[in-house]
Amino acid sequence: EDFEYNKNGQLQKKIYYSGDRKIIYHYELYSYDNNGKPTYKLNYHSNVKSPTGFVLLDSTIYLYTGNLLTTENIIYPLANYYDKYSYEYNGKYLIKKTIYHNMGLESYITYECQDGKILKKRNCEKAGNITSTKEYKYKDSALVEIDYYTPRHETIRRKEYSYNDSGKIVLEKVDELLIYSSSLPYVVKYEY
Repeated sequence: EDFEYNKNGQLQKKIYYSGDRKIIYHYELYSYDNNGKPTYKLNYHSNVKSPTGFVLLDSTIYLYTGNLLTTENIIYPLANYYDKYSYEYNGKYLIKKTIYHNMGLESYITYECQDGKILKKRNCEKAGNITSTKEYKYKDSALVEIDYYTPRHETIRRKEYSYNDSGKIVLEKVDELLIYSSSLPYVVKYEY
């Protein structure tokens, strides 16, 4: 991947290559308003039938109320459909993300926050049934654990984080807790 930035240090273009970097598979273009907030993203994919060699696969438009992102509209012109994400806030904290597909409600995510930290995230289908839950635990301001739950509130996965004296993550430990999970436990060590 290659990244290009504008004079304000904002990501302007992201390029994805094949393994040998001889072919560009797709690239994304980003635009920002005068306050530095993203206004849109264009996603172009390679296509031999296009005169330019690329077609616009999707475009995302970001809408705000004040400094808060309220809507993302994602249009897929070749497939002739679109997705919409609506965001609701309690003050400055996100409490709900609603997902629509071609105007129809698909699902939604609710958030419980305290002191600027997410404590719980619930994924729900459009009928309101919970499909999964994540619970976040902190020590002071550092995230130390995330528990993942099934719809029956069984713990399926646990991620634990350790930090060095500078506050940088040094260890991520992931345990798969249910037998029918196809994933294996693993540990990621970070070096600086």
